[in-house]
Amino acid sequence: ACAFLFELPVAIYSIIYQVMFSFVVDKIHFQNIEISAMIFTKNREIKHIINKEMVRGVTYWKGMGAYTDEETEVLVTIVSKYEIPQLQKIIYDLDPKAFVIITDGLKVTGGYEKRLI
Repeated sequence: ACAFLFELPVAIYSIIYQVMFSFVVDKIHFQNIEISAMIFTKNREIKHIINKEMVRGVTYWKGMGAYTDEETEVLVTIVSKYEIPQLQKIIYDLDPKAFVIITDGLKVTGGYEKRLI
């Protein structure tokens, strides 16, 4: 006869617990990764939609394209990694030609609100 250190139901429940715990920790960590998005667009409404729908602040300034010599708006906002799909949908629904630079791995201090979703 083989002697087990734990009974089979205890081992199964331990595995289930570990999988669920890892999933929750990963979800919380993923939500707390801040992303900086720099958006170059000719659509002046995007910043207002981000403010209204995502309740995120947007800083913007007027820019000029060096190649086209056309005026463009440069928008900068900080969102969680979890919010990137929503942000991209807002941008590309309003301006399919928008140029977007997304940067992660930054540290944000000040008026940024972390959200657990």
